[in-house]
Amino acid sequence: MRAFVPICLLAVGGFGCFTQSHLLGMEKAPGPVKHMQSVDAANTAPSTEDAVIVFVRPTGDAMARQWSVFEIGDENKAELVGILASMKKLVYRAPPGRHLFMAVAESADFMTANLEAGKLYYVLLMATDEGLSLQPVRASEHGQLAPRLAETKWVETTPDSFVWARDNAPDIEAKRFKYYGIWRHKPSFERLALFPDDGL
Repeated sequence: MRAFVPICLLAVGGFGCFTQSHLLGMEKAPGPVKHMQSVDAANTAPSTEDAVIVFVRPTGDAMARQWSVFEIGDENKAELVGILASMKKLVYRAPPGRHLFMAVAESADFMTANLEAGKLYYVLLMATDEGLSLQPVRASEHGQLAPRLAETKWVETTPDSFVWARDNAPDIEAKRFKYYGIWRHKPSFERLALFPDDGL
């Protein structure tokens, strides 16, 4: 049974704690695009056979840092989703069903997702005292995010993105091993998740 615990009660904080004006008032400095390419637009329309997640760094926090996102695949491999500078966003298409995502910076954070085909989802990458947090956006919060989405820029992967992921695999796997154990031992309400009805 899904527990409705306000995200703002969690130690890591969450988008649900921010008013629209609070989010818009945060630092907006864009970071440099590295190992990705900037694009003017992206197709966010899901098909009847897949779901779309837009991963967003909506603030200028830690602007000198590039934060990477991975999906932990069926063979327990970390597969690159993309690399996000501050004030950037990217599109990821995934089949419906259950997924596990990991974001990596100085530390790593994890988020489960149960996706429904034909729906669009949003996930924020937010700075925390520990490093960063993957924070799902609930369906009722999509509208609050719209102004900041308009200010962020699209990026997409290139062959260099995957070269970077391969070259940095030992460090990525070390952080995955260390922080996944920490994440798994958190209370269930602190392990943030994306649910089917969070998409529209």
